[in-house]
Amino acid sequence: MTTPKSQQLPAAIKKAANILAYSDNTRAKLIEKLRRAGYDADVCEAAADEMTAKGMLNEERMVIHAVEYMAEVKLFGRRRIYAELNKKGFSRQAVENCVPEVMDAIDFEEACLKLAKKQRFEHSEAGRMKLTRTLMRYGFGGDEIRYAMKNLKINWRAQSDPDECEDESDGEFLE
Repeated sequence: MTTPKSQQLPAAIKKAANILAYSDNTRAKLIEKLRRAGYDADVCEAAADEMTAKGMLNEERMVIHAVEYMAEVKLFGRRRIYAELNKKGFSRQAVENCVPEVMDAIDFEEACLKLAKKQRFEHSEAGRMKLTRTLMRYGFGGDEIRYAMKNLKINWRAQSDPDECEDESDGEFLE
């Protein structure tokens, strides 16, 4: 026999508070954990609403922290950050409210350059392409990758003919 929903709500709120006291969770993750604990879907939603109203569940603060961490520590580019936020279950509203402002303050060209400097690669066409693919997997765009390559002084063309390699910024790749 299941307990009535009116009796489940106080228990679900207490459980939600315990979950959030242990670690931050997105709204979706909190609801998932409450569902696994055996609460009805509408009770889980109400408990999440209560946690939001009390300020214990603040996705916007979590989004800002996550973006800063991914950009500064993990050296992810814009695309990868958006993908990771989606994967972690942040609400679209929290992402749309916070991310553009936070990302405007981040220098992604310098982050791309910093990541490129950490990578080991051969100074050849194959090495350049491997580095390019790595930077793309990290979520950087063509302009950011060109900036990094230019500042690393990696030639755009194969280094077989030194006369061809003088111009390092002709932008042949990633167009």
